[in-house]
Amino acid sequence: MPPPDGDALCRPIGLFLVIPAALWLVLCGRTLRWSPRSTAWLLAALALPWTLMVGGWQVRNRVAAGALVASDGPAKFVYLSRGSDILAQRDGISVEVARAQLLQSIDDEVKRTGRPAERLYARAALALVARHPILFLKTQVRWLPELLLGTGAAGLSLAFDLGDGPDRPRAWWWALSAGAALHLLVLYAGAACGLWRMRAEAVPVRLLAVLLAGLVAYFVLLSAGPQAYSRFRVPFTPLLALCAARGLERRSRPQAAVSDPSSSQCASSRRVR
Repeated sequence: MPPPDGDALCRPIGLFLVIPAALWLVLCGRTLRWSPRSTAWLLAALALPWTLMVGGWQVRNRVAAGALVASDGPAKFVYLSRGSDILAQRDGISVEVARAQLLQSIDDEVKRTGRPAERLYARAALALVARHPILFLKTQVRWLPELLLGTGAAGLSLAFDLGDGPDRPRAWWWALSAGAALHLLVLYAGAACGLWRMRAEAVPVRLLAVLLAGLVAYFVLLSAGPQAYSRFRVPFTPLLALCAARGLERRSRPQAAVSDPSSSQCASSRRVR
């Protein structure tokens, strides 16, 4: 039941972005020594539109489906994606079989209680994670390589109409894979370098680095799982690109500004001579 949207940041995975954003505003207030009133006003300005939009959709879902939730997507994703991997690790079964078992347990609970399925996913997901916290952490970690390092070359092959399977030109396939891998290398190396540079700059820049790194961590945390692949990087790749741009930027601008013959200092020195 997600609200209609056309942007990755507006999908259910972005419903809780208000939490890291609010924490960042509090950090800014303490670091930049804002008054408590100013911080409170900024937090209210952040929370009000989120409350109206998300809360309004919750009311709509309450009327239409009997569940006071903005979307059953996040809870369903945790339950079926992370939960199926947890059961697969615990019982030694495939992820598909584990997913079918979880869906069946929801169906049984709906029949037993008469409550809408949308109201059951969140509680079932929390209960499953609470029973198996170690397996949940392993699930978070074991799928990170696929999320972060998957090249998405198969999608590029389809986009360029190169075919699929044995009929696909091998040379083009390897070229696309190498290009995608090079892009990831430049992106991650540049982002790491950019964050390293930003840590030694002015306080506002360091706060910006904290925001960018925190948002990337937020999306990575929520996107990892058995169903994760390269497309799940869409929400946070632009954030990495911003960091990479700072990391790959040449530090020649300050020197150029000093030696610029049109600058006021150079002009005044010529008049003195």
